[in-house]
Amino acid sequence: MGVQLTKGLREAAFFLMAAAALLLLLALISYDSADPGWSHTGEYAQQIQNLGGVVGAWFADVMLYLFGYLAYIAPVMLGYSGWLVFRGEKETGELKSTELSLRGVGFIATLVTGCGLAEIHFSAPTLPMHAGGLLGSGIGGSVMQNFGIIGATLLLLATLLASIT
Repeated sequence: MGVQLTKGLREAAFFLMAAAALLLLLALISYDSADPGWSHTGEYAQQIQNLGGVVGAWFADVMLYLFGYLAYIAPVMLGYSGWLVFRGEKETGELKSTELSLRGVGFIATLVTGCGLAEIHFSAPTLPMHAGGLLGSGIGGSVMQNFGIIGATLLLLATLLASIT
């Protein structure tokens, strides 16, 4: 593929990912538990409060149910991933697949450990599930059961810091 074509494709991917990240962020920020969603039903005749409409309400409900407060990093990471794709490698125009893969693994580890920590240490009265969501409930509960609250906190915090880098 030519350098110009690759550059154009990277720019298009960046714009699409940035727009998707903004839409996802707006859907999460405007989450309303009265809107119909995946974890509960609501009146479709009522006005949807979510800025993303019905799709935004469902997306926010699913993300908050599964990941709790850590759902808010998904739009940030999507936007950042778009920036990384746009930046690419300047000389050849190619993407560094190893670097992108490693960043993906780091993001997943950050998400898992962050959900576990949120589950152990925070409450979430306005979320559809727990502060760490379904993922945090499983991770935080099992790690805390095996290591106690101090051990679980230290283990998850060390893993979180390692995965962020």
